[in-house]
Amino acid sequence: MTHIDADHDKRKEDQSTEDFHPFRSKQTKDEKDAPPDRFYLVFMIFFFFGMGIALPGPLFMRAQDYWMFKFRNTSIDHVDQRNRTELQKEFVTLGNIFDIAPSLLTLAVVSIFGHKVAPRIRILGSMGVICSVSVFHVIFSEVNTDTWQRGFLILSLFMNTISGAAVLVFTVSNIALFSRFPQNYLKYYMYGNACGGIVTVILQCISLAIGSSPQSTALIYFSVGSVIFLYTLFLAIISSRLLLYQYYMDESIEIVKPVYTFREVWDVTKKLWVNLVNIVVNLFFVMAGVPYLVISENAGTVFADKYFVPVCTFLLSDLCSLGGRVVSGPYITKRNRFVSLMLNFLLVGLFGILLLFCRTSPKENSPLLFPHDWEYMCILSMHQIFFHFFIVSVILSVKNLVEPNQVEIGFLVMTTFSEVLAKFVGFTAVVWISLL
Repeated sequence: MTHIDADHDKRKEDQSTEDFHPFRSKQTKDEKDAPPDRFYLVFMIFFFFGMGIALPGPLFMRAQDYWMFKFRNTSIDHVDQRNRTELQKEFVTLGNIFDIAPSLLTLAVVSIFGHKVAPRIRILGSMGVICSVSVFHVIFSEVNTDTWQRGFLILSLFMNTISGAAVLVFTVSNIALFSRFPQNYLKYYMYGNACGGIVTVILQCISLAIGSSPQSTALIYFSVGSVIFLYTLFLAIISSRLLLYQYYMDESIEIVKPVYTFREVWDVTKKLWVNLVNIVVNLFFVMAGVPYLVISENAGTVFADKYFVPVCTFLLSDLCSLGGRVVSGPYITKRNRFVSLMLNFLLVGLFGILLLFCRTSPKENSPLLFPHDWEYMCILSMHQIFFHFFIVSVILSVKNLVEPNQVEIGFLVMTTFSEVLAKFVGFTAVVWISLL
């Protein structure tokens, strides 16, 4: 080999090294060479990581009776639902304000600068914060706050804002795992996400069955949540000792040029724009608020008044959500992405619109076409199955639409877009409810 050829080869090698960014989305390693997953611990990590981002919000919202009790008129022992106090009203309105702005700020900072901190540190730190906030709620569920209600309101909203920000950090940090592990691990993450809602509903039904007080209900919610969060933190801590986890993550690789450029993000966004439109369609037809207003045809019975919403709306939705995730997969390709978009629009949109014609309260503008409970449950089931089938398939199909070294950016774009859009889904509830 001549001296000129050697120099040419060296320049090509240097150029390829400059073009390759090792920590920015590597292609998934060969599964054949992967060490065994002893005791399925890595699958458990993904499952509980998924549950870890799904539990904080529902646990907080389903304890509504507890919050109303905390901010009640202290001159009476019970909660007067017809005459809410100013603090009870402020808790609902300020909760939305405290959630949207800090969450969007956190999401922007983590999405842009998060790669300056190793994924493991972000995962451990954010889950540690979630655990701390959950333990805080456990402690204060047994503390009498009647003499400092406003102070407790501000403190609770602040702690929940911190928890919401930590959930976003945890969610974005998990992208490093999505881009490196095979698809079946990501599906277990989605299963855990669905099971988070199921756990919350089961806790709600247990609390209703035993007739516990608002404080006892909150204690059950937050105690179980704390146990799950602490176990998730434990799995995150031991993950670095698992051979299979080490094989795929390979955290010894040096982080190079950690902040993505606008051009990189824009190139990936152009490849995923149909998937992003799919997310818009899904979140528009999520029918926010409508299922919660559906009432049973057997009003006046114990089941209808006490268990109908938790069982026939919450639990059924979460079970069908899990079913949709189970049958989902990386089905969307460059060839069929427009077909998937049309099917998403037709199926999710159709069953979403049909919910407007079920038995709701109030019922002023839309006709009652489906008066029976079984009809409502069938429509809701199909809506939730198709909704989660398409939205999870959209996420799982990222690797089909981008280059191997763009996978992590692809997941980042999808996650950021979904989280930002989800913050404004509540505003669509005003539109849908006005049509009832």
